[in-house]
Amino acid sequence: MSETGSTGFLTDFVQALGSVGMFRSNAAIVEHSLGWVENGPPSGRTSGMAGSAILREPIGVVAAITPFNFPFMLNVVKVAPALAAGCTVVLKPHPWTPSTR
Repeated sequence: MSETGSTGFLTDFVQALGSVGMFRSNAAIVEHSLGWVENGPPSGRTSGMAGSAILREPIGVVAAITPFNFPFMLNVVKVAPALAAGCTVVLKPHPWTPSTR
């Protein structure tokens, strides 16, 4: 707490519990709102059977640069949605951020 300059309440309930909630809510949004695979119904033609499938894949690598103040929550705000969508994340915290050395 002394490294981040925040109070015990902010550290416990906002940075810690808020971060857990952020990961859970992003995972729920991706799980329930997006269809990762859409299968088209098979159709019979004179030349044989046909069908379709749409696969959604992650876009790629996400770069996240965060400032030194309120470090853990700011990292989670950027990392959680990207990880929920299946992307790789490269996180670059500020050099003054506590516990990054």
